[in-house]
Amino acid sequence: MWAALFLGSLLITTPGGAQTGPARTGDDWWPLGGAGSDSSACSSLARELTTRDGRIRPRVEKDAYQELSAATTDGCRDAVEQNKAPEIIGPLERALLDSQTQTRPDATSLTAQTALCVLHPRASWATSWMIRFATQRTAPVCLAALADSDQPTAKKFVDGELGQLFHKTGNYVSGSYVEVDSFVLDAAELSPRLRARLGALLPHAYRLRPVNYGSLWAVVCSNTDPPVLDKATCTRLVSAEDRWQLEPDRPAALMRTGLILTAAGIAVAGGVSERNNNGGLAIATTAAALGAGLALGTFTDWLAQRNGGGGGTEHAGGALAGRFYGTIIGVVFGTAGGLIAYEALKGAPDGRAATTIAGVAMAALCSIRLVWK
Repeated sequence: MWAALFLGSLLITTPGGAQTGPARTGDDWWPLGGAGSDSSACSSLARELTTRDGRIRPRVEKDAYQELSAATTDGCRDAVEQNKAPEIIGPLERALLDSQTQTRPDATSLTAQTALCVLHPRASWATSWMIRFATQRTAPVCLAALADSDQPTAKKFVDGELGQLFHKTGNYVSGSYVEVDSFVLDAAELSPRLRARLGALLPHAYRLRPVNYGSLWAVVCSNTDPPVLDKATCTRLVSAEDRWQLEPDRPAALMRTGLILTAAGIAVAGGVSERNNNGGLAIATTAAALGAGLALGTFTDWLAQRNGGGGGTEHAGGALAGRFYGTIIGVVFGTAGGLIAYEALKGAPDGRAATTIAGVAMAALCSIRLVWK
């Protein structure tokens, strides 16, 4: 009795307002006690789920899903819905109540979560718990069960998850990318209905070019029975991540190009206006160093990658060698160019403006090439 009151008092609310824990009144409380027992209906599941003393037998999540799914029957699901399977409800209740005090659910709690979501009883108290587990993102099978449910609260929750399927991070300066929610992808592996909904989003995902688009395509188009999309559509939308990764992020590249040109303009203006004093000498020397270093470093990088043509490991080795030797040569010749410019210009103010313009222009061109490479 006291356990029922305690469990009924646990009410957790998601940001969207959906209940994520069992409520105390109506049909939303945990069905403690028992209206009788139909042990034969759940005997197979009870043997897989519990030990002889009635405790949940912990196991790896993937193994738990496969083994518990094989042992679950519609008759057992009906018995749990009607509160006629105390050998299942009792151990689940104890394990899930214990999980309330855990920062991260242990193996026993995860097995209990998996068992409840494999059963996915058509009852509001079960839906509330499954929403809680899906919100915690601990058991993908719970999101799969909600996607296959006809409960209004389950539909609302799944709609919210799909509305946040694509995450964009970064910014125009540092670069940005889109990623598909991997938890939803894991859940879709277990739910034909959720796979179908992801299939409807595949053309939109193709336009967004998420970094893990291949995983989404595989869930929707590979080994699906029944097929989510026709073969022609899947072929047209096949993953092109390798090609996408070679293409620059256009908004970020434009922003960086603008910043480079702005900095170059400021440097040239400063060098020209201060050419007759020490400030102009410093700007001209720096411009010469940057121009010489970036020009020779960029050329070395290009030459190494050109000679390391082909593909696979050979191409990767050429890219790595280009960066390594390009950096060393760039530093060496940049330092030398700066020292030569300083010695040549410290007594010749008339050459500082031209040196500044040439050095800044070369540095800007090499930097822009790296941005759009």
